[in-house]
Amino acid sequence: MVLPLALSDGTGVITRHADFPSRHVASRHIDVWCPPENGAGSATRYPVIYMHDGQNLFDPALSFIGVDWGMDEALVRLIRETGRPGAIIVGIWNSPLRLQEYMPQKPLNASGGQRILNRFVEQTGGAPLSDGYLQFLVEE
Repeated sequence: MVLPLALSDGTGVITRHADFPSRHVASRHIDVWCPPENGAGSATRYPVIYMHDGQNLFDPALSFIGVDWGMDEALVRLIRETGRPGAIIVGIWNSPLRLQEYMPQKPLNASGGQRILNRFVEQTGGAPLSDGYLQFLVEE
C-alpha cells in the first residue's frame, strides 16, 4: 500500500510503501521523501540518497528514541542555502533482525573469522544476513 503524506511543516512529501515485500529479507516499510518543489510532472532530476533505519529520519513519533534525525529539515535548509534542487531520500526501515542484516558477512566468513562469527551468533541469536539485505537494496 502506498500512502503519500504531505508534511505539515512544508518540508516536503513522504510516500510510504507499507510492508514492501522482498525475496531476500522480511518485508518492511520504505519511506520516500521528495523536496517541497517536486510536484507531479516536475522535470527536475534529483540524486537519490538511500538511508538505513528509515523510521528515524523524519518523524519523532516513529523514531526509536523519540527524536528524529531531521533529514527533511536538513535537505530543505541545504536547498535554501545553496539554491540547488536537493535530493530524494529513500528511508528503509529496519527490522527486528537489524544487527544480522547490517553485519557484513564476508569478513566473518574469511580466514580467522570463525571465532568472531560464533560470538556474533551467540550474542544476536543468528548468523549475519547482510548479503540478502544487500540483494534487497540493489535488486528490489
